[in-house]
Amino acid sequence: MLNQVTCSTHSHSHPLLSFSSSGGGFRPVRELADRMNVIIQEYYDSGDVDETNRCLKELNVPHFFHEFVYELIDFCLEKNTERFVD
Repeated sequence: MLNQVTCSTHSHSHPLLSFSSSGGGFRPVRELADRMNVIIQEYYDSGDVDETNRCLKELNVPHFFHEFVYELIDFCLEKNTERFVD
């Protein structure tokens, strides 16, 4: 998944009010987004694509990967802004 996404620098909240279900029951969207932000930060720090893919698969919410893309783009924009300001 990340092989196709390039972040020019290598989290932010998105207010959703619904719930996402995965095989084990319902989890709040905010919780999933927060976990995705942790995965993105860990990828940024380590660059380990295999670990990132493993963590995304563990979330078991392929129908919610659009939120991962949103959070990743937001992360990249924030990093670019921080670099520009510094």
